[in-house]
Amino acid sequence: TKTRKERSSIAKSKIENNYNANQIDFINFLLHQYIMNGIFELDLNKLPDLVQIRYGSIKDAEEKVGDINTIKSTFNNFQKYLYS
Repeated sequence: TKTRKERSSIAKSKIENNYNANQIDFINFLLHQYIMNGIFELDLNKLPDLVQIRYGSIKDAEEKVGDINTIKSTFNNFQKYLYS
């Protein structure tokens, strides 16, 4: 069984070609939260809180990562790399 840190390292190596620099920055933040606090940090219900922590507001997150649909899809889709 892999640790959260090991899974995160593997995921980081796989995401580079699939996301832009700002999305990768957001994913790295999410991976850090996952390592520190566990799988429950990756629940979609946590997304608003995580965006608030990282960017301060949805507006600021949209300026960096993309519109709300892009933020949600980035949040959901990168997780497949943790378990592939």
